[in-house]
Amino acid sequence: MSILTMLYNKWFPGSVQSYMLYSKQIIYISFVFVIMQCNIFTTYAQQVNVNAGVDSNHILIGDQVEVYFEVIQPRNYIVHFPGFTDTIVANVEIIKQHKPDTNWISEQKLEVRHEYTVSSYDSGFYYIPPLKFPVKSDLGRDTITSESFFLEVSTIPLDTAKQKSVYGLKGPYEAPLTLQEILPYILYGLSAVILVLLIIYYRKRKKKNKPVFKPQKPPEPPHRIALRELEELKKLQLWQHGKIKAYYTQLSDIIRQYIERKFQINAMELTSDEILNAFLGNQSLDSKAYEELEELLTVADLVKFAKFTPQPGDNENNYTLAYNFIRRTIWEGVDAESQYSDNYYLNNNNTEQNENR
Repeated sequence: MSILTMLYNKWFPGSVQSYMLYSKQIIYISFVFVIMQCNIFTTYAQQVNVNAGVDSNHILIGDQVEVYFEVIQPRNYIVHFPGFTDTIVANVEIIKQHKPDTNWISEQKLEVRHEYTVSSYDSGFYYIPPLKFPVKSDLGRDTITSESFFLEVSTIPLDTAKQKSVYGLKGPYEAPLTLQEILPYILYGLSAVILVLLIIYYRKRKKKNKPVFKPQKPPEPPHRIALRELEELKKLQLWQHGKIKAYYTQLSDIIRQYIERKFQINAMELTSDEILNAFLGNQSLDSKAYEELEELLTVADLVKFAKFTPQPGDNENNYTLAYNFIRRTIWEGVDAESQYSDNYYLNNNNTEQNENR
């Protein structure tokens, strides 16, 4: 009996035949386990397919090209794509990352595609190694590896037949000027021209002892306008020609416009009673002026609306009432200097009226 047999009988009581049978069972179980693992890996490889590539393997420096990663998988599988920041590999920069595109091939299988727009600004031959795609499913976890591919970046070849020498870099092109850019200079120039013209104008006026700016002519006093209009009405001789209504219409309008300018009462839009009521309690009219205004407006309304025909003497009297009403209210709100000039105007006006009579 050999030493091994003696040790075996000591450690494992039994026959040699039992030992041999036990060893065969262990080897068989291990072999089955290895076969099962290979089948699982083969199942992963058959059900998950990874494709990687580029639209064109040759580009010029600075050009852009699309790099894609495509996974075909069952619907219940979870496949993780590799994550990139700003480059695929060194000097191959990501310009844009597109949204993932998912297409269903069948009810149980789908295709997921990731695309990246890349470019390179250094010429050379760039190798993109196989990338790992972790896979998770009911069968377990595994990692699928993509195929490698390359990208060649070339510079623009120099045409030595046409290009006899190499020139230096050109300077930047100047953009054309826009209106927004030159508008401030135009405004500055116009302002300078206007300033020079004003200085010349000022010096000429000063040399001739004339004011730089002509004083604005003051507005004509309301009583002067009314008295002038009364004189023009008198020259028309309307009532003498039988135009009684036209005469009293213009006469009352002259007084109404005078009241608007003098007392800021909207007399042209008010009735006669409303005008008289506006003067009640107003210290700007004395009793005599109020009575003259009331009589004049009453007669004018009778002629315009009741077809009343006054006597010739009444026509003259109503004209005088209008004239006296203006004279009685002429000094309301007028300064001393204006009173002096208006006295002169009234005296001349009275003289002309007496001469006409």
